[in-house]
This record gives sequence, C-alpha cells and structure tokens, in this order.
Amino acid sequence: MKRLLIVLSLLPSVALASGELTVSFTQTSGNSDTDTLALSYQVERELSAWELSSKGDYLYKRDSGEETANRLNLEGVAGRKLSDRLLLELYGFAFRDPFSGYDFRGGLGPGLSWKVNRDFTLSGRLTYTYNDFTGGGSSTYSQAELKGDYARKLTSNLTFEQSLSYQLSLKDGDDYFIHSRTTFKVPFSRELSLNVSYRVDYQNLLPDDAQYHTDKTFLVGVSYRF
Repeated sequence: MKRLLIVLSLLPSVALASGELTVSFTQTSGNSDTDTLALSYQVERELSAWELSSKGDYLYKRDSGEETANRLNLEGVAGRKLSDRLLLELYGFAFRDPFSGYDFRGGLGPGLSWKVNRDFTLSGRLTYTYNDFTGGGSSTYSQAELKGDYARKLTSNLTFEQSLSYQLSLKDGDDYFIHSRTTFKVPFSRELSLNVSYRVDYQNLLPDDAQYHTDKTFLVGVSYRF
C-alpha cells in the first residue's frame, strides 16, 4: 500500500517537459525545531486532453548526531480535460514525518478541478486514506479535501503564489488538517529565481508521538526552472 501510493504520486513526473527544483534554508517550529536544508520540486506537462503534475518536498536535519527532522511529502495528479476550465482528476499523496506522529500517511482517489480564472483554481477531492502511526497502530477512512491555488505576477520581477487546503476525515469530523503555502518569487534570470515561502500545517487530532498541533516552516532558497 505504501509503495503503491508513493509510485502513483511520482508517476506524473516521468518524462515531464517542465518543472522547478528548489534548494532552501529552513527554519521550523512546532513538532520539529531546527535549522536545516530542504529540497522541493514541481513538474508538469500537458498531453493532448491530459494535464499531468507532481510536486514534493523533503526536509532532513541531524543536530549533534541526533535526527531532529525527517519529513517527506509527495503529490501527483493526472487530470483529464472535460472543458477548457474543468478537469477530472486522479489524485494521490504520500507523507512521512515521525515527528508529527506518522510513519506513513497516504491517499488515492478522484477529484475535480475548476479553473475559475487565469490566476485561481479550485479543487475538490475524495481519497481513500491510510495512516500508519509512529506510536503504533493504523487507521483507514475516506477523506474529503477542498483546495484553492492562486498565482499572480504582481510586477515584472515579483510573483505571488498562495495555496490553501482543508482535509476532513468522513469518519470523524474532529480529524482534519489545514495546509497553507505562501510563496514569493523574484527572478535572477530566465532559469534562476529567489524563492521565499512560509508554510503552516495544522492537524486537529494529534497522534500519540506528536506534541504540537501546528508546524510552521520558513524557506528561503534558490529555484531552477527547467
């Protein structure tokens, strides 16, 4: 199950035409308090009536010989165009962060994305979700997600991106997640840019090995567009 979800999350990355790789300096507070380096990527491609995309990030830190952060997050989408603005999707995600209480967390299921305008996309998804907890035990349930993605070029030298998602277990209404990503990009050249982002991840029900509801991550890095 775990390997299948990871493969499905990465599958749209195969032979994709364009993307972005970012190396960042990170400050994190919450379940992980650390200064470290992080890697993130996003790739995308259009094939006739299909839109494929994949993105992910990895955070790792050892402090005085002790591991203090080890977080992996992957997402993949294969979308079939129903119209110029509407996409029928197959969505998969895989997540691992023992400091937040998860040896593994992943899901797979259908969704719809509506391109409201050039800058804003609204998505709704329903996934079969599996959780493997660091403290022992596991759970499965259906999860509903509502997500908004906004991107706008504010000036010729500044781009603003905002992503906000709400994930709710259909088994327990108190079990929900909120993820926010705010990013500013300043280009150095056609391929390189300064990437400054702020991430907030909230989980309402804490696994046994987690201490904080909220993780906050500040990233300053250089992005390479290919």
